Amino acid sequence: MEKQTPRPKAIDTEPGYIAIVTLEDDRVLRVDLSNLVLEAGFEPLQEPTEFATATLSESGTVQWRSGSSITTDRLLELVGEHYRAYLRLWQGSKNFEFA
Repeated sequence: MEKQTPRPKAIDTEPGYIAIVTLEDDRVLRVDLSNLVLEAGFEPLQEPTEFATATLSESGTVQWRSGSSITTDRLLELVGEHYRAYLRLWQGSKNFEFA
């Protein structure tokens, strides 16, 4: 049986292109979207007031007033990328590697 991806039920934003996403299982994710706003189609989000317009559609897609949007799967992928990068930095600072 395939595990279903939890859907977002709430979103808020913080300065620095941070999205605070509450999932339907009540986990809260703090997602750094500063690289996303540099991608094609997401440039309007570089304006902090536009970034702050984030809302959720009924399907759980994050959307902005400008028309930019990101799916739940892509959002969770970005979370994974962020934490893998953080782990690599931590490993490097400790001269530590996983086998």
